[in-house]
Amino acid sequence: MRPFGDAAVDRIARVQVFVDVGRGCSRSSERPSPTSSAWVPARNALGYRTLWQQGPRGHFQDQTAFARLAGPRWRGTGFGTVMGDFDQDGAPDLAVVNGRVVRGNSAAEPPREAFWQSYAERNQLFANDGAGRFRDVSPANAAFAGVSAVSRGLACGDFDGDGALDLLVTTVGGRARLCRNVAPSRGHWLMIRANDPERRRDAYGAEITVEAAGRRWVRQVNACGSYLCSSDPRAHFGLGQAATVDRILVAWPDGVVEAFPGQAADRSIVVRKGEGRVNAGEGRRGR
Repeated sequence: MRPFGDAAVDRIARVQVFVDVGRGCSRSSERPSPTSSAWVPARNALGYRTLWQQGPRGHFQDQTAFARLAGPRWRGTGFGTVMGDFDQDGAPDLAVVNGRVVRGNSAAEPPREAFWQSYAERNQLFANDGAGRFRDVSPANAAFAGVSAVSRGLACGDFDGDGALDLLVTTVGGRARLCRNVAPSRGHWLMIRANDPERRRDAYGAEITVEAAGRRWVRQVNACGSYLCSSDPRAHFGLGQAATVDRILVAWPDGVVEAFPGQAADRSIVVRKGEGRVNAGEGRRGR
């Protein structure tokens, strides 16, 4: 894929206009650098959305078919998008909110304002099987995906402090809805806030790697990434059965890489630039 203005042109010269991007790593890895993925609702004539997977930095491949996202139960318009590990099994899942931009058939459960009835759509939730393939679990999550609305924004964060990612949906012609995560049998977790004391702010752009039980997970500190929303600035890691973290690596925005010691899981921590050990083995991240 190569960029072209506000759109992108794929190998067979189809122009895809980007509506929203949900950043995340669709698979954990036992290798030094797991590839990351970006779920891009790209509006085209057929209404398709695409999962672009990054290999070498800056190079992406279309993995929609491999991820089993090419044929969902139905095709929504696609606006706010979040990749997050909602069941904390170590494999980030995918949430998408929908709402038409042109009039369609009346929804089964219209929003409060009758004018918007023909624009309403249901949201979608996909579970990751751990190998980068997704399963549509929308019917089993009625609170998030069972109510039709003209949804636009989707923010993600731990609203109630239990370590699980909750979802906040904003709508046109309706109220915002907060969906609390009540997934059963959730795995272990770790929340990390990366702070730059010199600048007295969150270290947006930092890349955090967590190592536990022979696996590695990578997250970028970035509160944006969903349509017109800002989410929890902390990086959330689902750790599955790993109750202890072996090591934390932080690649700060200026390229310096620091290592922080491991610790028990199921807690929220703060790592501060300058307090870790500069990791010569990892070198400096390319800028």
